[in-house]
This record gives sequence, structure tokens and C-alpha cells, in this order.
Amino acid sequence: MRILSVCVLLASAIYAESEAKFQSALRAREWRTAFDIAKALPTKVRVSALHSLIEVRLSNDVSRSSCADAVAYSQSIAEVRGRVPDLVAETCVNWPGLFSKASRTELRVAIEKCAETPRRAYWLGMFHQSGISVPRSYRQARAHFERAGREGDSDSRHHLALLKGMGLGGFDEDPKSAVESLQTLARAGHPLSMWRVGQAHITGLGVDENHATAAKWLGRAVEAGIDLARWDLYSLSLANKSDGSESLRLLEQAALHRCAQAQVELGRRLHAGTGYARCRSLGYVWSRLGFVDFQLQYPDREGEYEKQLRTIHDGLSAEEKKAAAGLYSLSVRELAAKARRLRKE
Repeated sequence: MRILSVCVLLASAIYAESEAKFQSALRAREWRTAFDIAKALPTKVRVSALHSLIEVRLSNDVSRSSCADAVAYSQSIAEVRGRVPDLVAETCVNWPGLFSKASRTELRVAIEKCAETPRRAYWLGMFHQSGISVPRSYRQARAHFERAGREGDSDSRHHLALLKGMGLGGFDEDPKSAVESLQTLARAGHPLSMWRVGQAHITGLGVDENHATAAKWLGRAVEAGIDLARWDLYSLSLANKSDGSESLRLLEQAALHRCAQAQVELGRRLHAGTGYARCRSLGYVWSRLGFVDFQLQYPDREGEYEKQLRTIHDGLSAEEKKAAAGLYSLSVRELAAKARRLRKE
């Protein structure tokens, strides 16, 4: 008995030392070392360590290299837990251009190998709906969403409503029924559905057009973390003939929160001097940020965005190109502050 107790204490000490080394490698951003240490930890601690590694890795550097590493970490988690972390799958679906074709395929295969759960079905539905590493198929997406939706997955029910509203996946087009489903989800606190209900009230598609109600739902969506709703609040302010400082503040907030449409629009305004003192170099940098994000979201249209950006760049003078190059090292927050100072009150 005493021998067993000594062995347990020794093992605990060894694992405590390994955890300390893992945390040290994480702080030093020694990703390979941290991964090797994490894989040798006991199962429960290993999964927690790998999740931490994914979060820190992607928060420090969102690039093809970091995303490829995140897929490798996810594969290790899937082998133990039978599921892929939502953070990695969501990043791949929203920003497929950050992942090489090989990484997208590896991630999809890892998801397919996971245990049958609503989240597995949801992510496979998203891959089929977006055509990521598989041919786009709305019918396949619908089948996966329906499987997950029957087990209470709100995200899947949200996407089923969108398919129904557009008449995709074998659904008859029914915007009214789709919005009713989205309203039910929104009232239950589903952030993406709040956003879509707000959009529906702007356009009047499937529901009465009501800009006050739209603003309410879009505001709730922003509070719930849906930054893209900031762009719709800006668009709504323009529809209501409000093109003053409040509209520009909404635009700047949307651009600051990585909404590509807002970044391109802010660039256009700065380039033309619309609502801002004209600054073509800063306008180009904002347009560049937006077009780069568009490329990451829609990698199959990369050439189209590069052509538009090159046209803007070629129109700059040599002095403006030099000024733009000097802005590349600034953070998005610093660029937003520069735009704010140029705003015409």
C-alpha cells in the first residue's frame, strides 16, 4: 500500500512539472514544445491543455500556419473526446482562406470521424452548405441540420430557416415561415437569429418592414457579439437619411470589428472625402484591409478582389503610396482613431 501511495505521489509530481513546463512554453509561444508536452499529459489534463493551446495560438496569430497547427491540435482532441473544438471549425467556416485545402480536408475528415452528436452534424452541414472541401450541396446540408435540429441544436435550426427562406435544399421558398422560425429562436436568445430578424425588418422580406424593430433586434445582436450587425445598423441609418456623425460612428465601429464591407466603405469615403477630410492613403489602407478579409472569406474570388485593390493602388500618387506604406504597421484601433480625427462634424 505504501509503495502504491509513493507511486501516486511521484506521478502527480511528474505531471505537475509537465503542466508547469507546458504553461512556460505557452507564455514563450513555443508552440511545438507546448504541443509535445500536452500530448504526454493525462487524458483529462491533455484535452484542457490542447484547448488552451488552440485559444492562445489563434489569438496571437491568425494565419495559415497557426490554423494548420490548430487543425493538428483538434485532431488530437478528437481522438480523445470524439469532437472537434467549435472555435476551429467556426474559424474554418467563416475564414476558409486562412486554411490550406489540405487543412480544410483534414479538419472535415476529423469531424467525420467524431462520435455522432448534434455538433458533429451541424459542422458537417456547414461544410456542405459552404462547399468547404466537399462539393456544395444544400440538400446534404439540410439533412445534417435536420439531424442536429431534432436534438435541439439552435444553430442548425437557424440555418434550416435560412434555407427555407431562400427555397434551397429541397424546401419550397417560404420567407414568412422562415422569419417566424427565426423570431422564435431570437426570442430564445439566439444571437445569429436576432441579426437575421433585424435584417428581415429592414427589407420587409417575410415580415412587415419596420426600421424601429430592425434597430432593436440588430442592437441586441451586437450586444450578443454579432459584429456584422454593426454594418446593418450603419446601412439602416443611411436608409433613414441619417448621414451625419452618428452614421459615421456606426461605420467606424463596424470597420473596427473586422466587418469587410464596412472597411471597404470607410476606405471609399476617405478616398473620396465623403464625410471625412480626404485622405487617399488612409482610404487605401482601409480598403486593403477589407479586400484582404473578403479574400479570406471567399478564396475562390481572390483574383477579383486583388484586381479591385490594384486599381485603387495604381490611382495613388508616389507620395500617397509612401504614406500608405507607413500606415501598414498600425493596429486597426489606431487606424480607426485616425479616421475618427478626419471625420467632418
